[in-house]
Amino acid sequence: MINIAFGIDNNWVQYCSATIASILSNHKQESPNDKIHFFIFGNITNLKQKKILQLKLIQDFDIDFIPVNAKIFNKIPLKGRSVSMLYRLLIPEVLPNKIEKIIYLDSDLVVISDIAHLWNISINDYLVAACLDYPRKGQKDGYFNSGVMIFNIKKLVDFGFNSKYKEFVKNLSKTEELKFLDQDILNAIIPAKQTLILDKKWNGTAFNFETILQENNNRSISEIMRLIHILHYTSDKPWLPYCENQLKDYYIKYAKMTAWKDKAGNFSFFEKASYFLKRFFKYWFIHPAFFIKPSFWKKVMKNGFISEIK
Repeated sequence: MINIAFGIDNNWVQYCSATIASILSNHKQESPNDKIHFFIFGNITNLKQKKILQLKLIQDFDIDFIPVNAKIFNKIPLKGRSVSMLYRLLIPEVLPNKIEKIIYLDSDLVVISDIAHLWNISINDYLVAACLDYPRKGQKDGYFNSGVMIFNIKKLVDFGFNSKYKEFVKNLSKTEELKFLDQDILNAIIPAKQTLILDKKWNGTAFNFETILQENNNRSISEIMRLIHILHYTSDKPWLPYCENQLKDYYIKYAKMTAWKDKAGNFSFFEKASYFLKRFFKYWFIHPAFFIKPSFWKKVMKNGFISEIK
C-alpha cells in the first residue's frame, strides 16, 4: 500500500482533486501492494468528499478523511493564510500505528510520473526526505521545502516529534514571525543530518525548475519536463485568471479529470475583471505611488501590466 497525505480545507478540495487525478493517471497498480491509500486531513463536507471519490473512475484507491480541531494552532499567527497548512504537523500523531511511512504532498502541484518511484526511496535512516528550498538569508544549511516530503513515521514518533513541535509553538514569542509556517517549524525541529535531501526533480518549484533549465540549456521545455517528476506551482497558481505560468497546461490537463472540469482554464469576463480589480487595489494599497515611478513602467514595458500588479 502506498500512503499519501494531504492537509486541506474546503476551499482547496478542487485543487487537491487535480493533484490526486495526476497521481492516479500516472500510477501503475500491478498488485494489491501498489494500491494507493489517501489520508486527507481537514474538515471536508460530505458533498466534496463524494466529488473526490468520483476520481475512482481513473483508478481505485482507499481514502480516509480525518477531521481536525484547528483551534490547537490558535497561537500561530497565520497572517491571512489557511490554517490547513499546519495540518501536516499532525501526521505522525494521528495516523494508525501500523503505518510506518507516508508521502505528504501540497495541493498546488501535479505528479507527472509514477508516485511509486518516490515511495520506493528508502528513508530507513532518516526522519524525513524532502527537496532543498530556495536559499534565503538567515536560513540553516539544508533548509527544505515542505510541499513534498516522505515521513518516516516510526522514527518521528521515537524522536518525539509531536512534543517537540508543540513545545516550539508554545515558546513562540508574540513578535516572532513564521514566514513559511509549517515549513519553518519542521526545519527548526528536524536536524539536517536526519533529513534525506531528494533530487530537485521531485519538487519542481519555480526555483528548482529554473535550476534544471540552466543545467540543460540546450534542451527544449518538453525535453526538460521529462526530467521532472513533480511540478509544484509555488508562485503563479494555474487555476487563477491571467496565470502566466508557461506550464499551467499540465495542471489544466488533470483538473479536467475532476468534478470541476468545467472550470478548468475557463473564466467569465466577470471573473477576470473581479480578479484583476482585487489584485490592482491590493497592490495600490501596498504601493500607493507606483503610477509615478519610472521603474514600475519600465517593468510594465518588459513584462506586461498584469505581471507587475502582484
